[in-house]
Amino acid sequence: MVTISDLKEVLDLDPDDKSQDQYLSGLIKRAGFRISSACNRQLEYSELIEYFNCNNIDKVYLKNWPVWEILQLQEFNAESGMYQDIINGAGDSIENSVYIYEGRSAGLIRLLKNYKLGVFGSDSSGSDYCFRIKYRAGYKNIAGQGTVSWKEGNTELKGEGTLFKSELRAGDRIVTNNNEYSVSEVLSDTTVKVTGKIESSFSEEGYRISNVPGDIAEAVLMLAAGSYLIRKYGAYGMDQKTENILSVTYNKLEQIVENSSLTPNVKMRLKEFDFNSVVDAYRKINV
Repeated sequence: MVTISDLKEVLDLDPDDKSQDQYLSGLIKRAGFRISSACNRQLEYSELIEYFNCNNIDKVYLKNWPVWEILQLQEFNAESGMYQDIINGAGDSIENSVYIYEGRSAGLIRLLKNYKLGVFGSDSSGSDYCFRIKYRAGYKNIAGQGTVSWKEGNTELKGEGTLFKSELRAGDRIVTNNNEYSVSEVLSDTTVKVTGKIESSFSEEGYRISNVPGDIAEAVLMLAAGSYLIRKYGAYGMDQKTENILSVTYNKLEQIVENSSLTPNVKMRLKEFDFNSVVDAYRKINV
């Protein structure tokens, strides 16, 4: 959910030194996993499958969000002993027959055109028959397809070989080496509107697509940076495989941070970092 470059910047490491990149990547992955586990959901953009039991309903909450795309929606047919596609009418597809809610109803999907979940099961309770949904969900920080260019003073970004309609939605950020803009509207696969006027012209640059909330990105960075410092300073004989900033008491962590060569700003960020507040904000509660 953050890049190696982001972590190097926090730790004040040489961006051109690649010798620790594999280790830093591992720290980022473990930090993201810890946050996802604590939140009881998959926060990082992934392809997922969920199974449900129900009878004759047209909407369901998925465990993970934001939901980007429904890839497969199938129900188990007791007679054939196989999963069958629910969306099967002439001219119908998942894209035009399933509505994905956003905002406060994140994770909720609704079947349109009178499609229902539970139509193959004969048991009225629906307990013996399940359906499965394959979908893509989570926060993105991924390399975008193609390259981008824009002109100073304009409000539209142009792409070459891009797939904006499938990869972007309003509110996402397009990030290049020197620029970052928020998408206000996706016009086509090669054109998007951005918030505010473009400050300087450039062309044919690679880019990343990100919609990771700032507090989650900060949590990943602080957990990864803390684990790096714990190892660097040989803190209290911790096992490198299980090193975890959360396993160190605040006083010990404060001492590690103060003894480091981090900038005052980063030291303050580490001291003020509150893991529990992030978990409370994004945790999926089973009801």
